[in-house]
Amino acid sequence: LEEEVGRLTETVIALRGKIKYKRLKKRKLKDKITDLRHENTLLVSETEHEVASLRAENSRLRRAYANLQAENDEEMGRLKDENSRLGSDNTRLAQEAAKAKRCARVSREMAEIKARNQQKV
Repeated sequence: LEEEVGRLTETVIALRGKIKYKRLKKRKLKDKITDLRHENTLLVSETEHEVASLRAENSRLRRAYANLQAENDEEMGRLKDENSRLGSDNTRLAQEAAKAKRCARVSREMAEIKARNQQKV
């Protein structure tokens, strides 16, 4: 009987050790879960901050793009007006050049006629 009691006592001691070990392991796991939850909360907060920052940057870039687009449209309008004006100037200068050529031709012809008339005289 004493032998049985001794064996049972050893079993009880071993089981108590296992229970202690399991409780310790369980406590460590709970602590690990708490740490991971805390880390997760920090990561979520950091991510939300980063998303907000990226959204703000995106809005800023969209505004800048819209401003540049407006400036570009304004510049294009100005250049079209200038191009149109230059086209009109070009047409006018071409007409003046044609007129000058006609005048030069007429002057030459007049000089030739004068020269012939003087030869006749």
